[in-house]
Amino acid sequence: MYLATHGLLPFYFINMFQVNSCIHTHDTRQKDKIHQIGHKLNLHKFTVTIAGPLLWNALPTYLCVLPNRKIFRNRYKKHLLEALIQ
Repeated sequence: MYLATHGLLPFYFINMFQVNSCIHTHDTRQKDKIHQIGHKLNLHKFTVTIAGPLLWNALPTYLCVLPNRKIFRNRYKKHLLEALIQ
């Protein structure tokens, strides 16, 4: 999801994820989050197109805006370990 939000995925993955501000024009608190598409089957909730935005939107904002993938990976691991301790 980091690669998708920072435009680092190959060309054929570009339209897989969209930001909420591209879906509707009115201003909301969730406008910078990735749009979550609905699903009918329980099997679909484990796919990247469903689970990816769900997990990414649950992250704190400071993790989502980190400048490169290495820093993101290290801070995300630290975030997960801190969540386990609490």
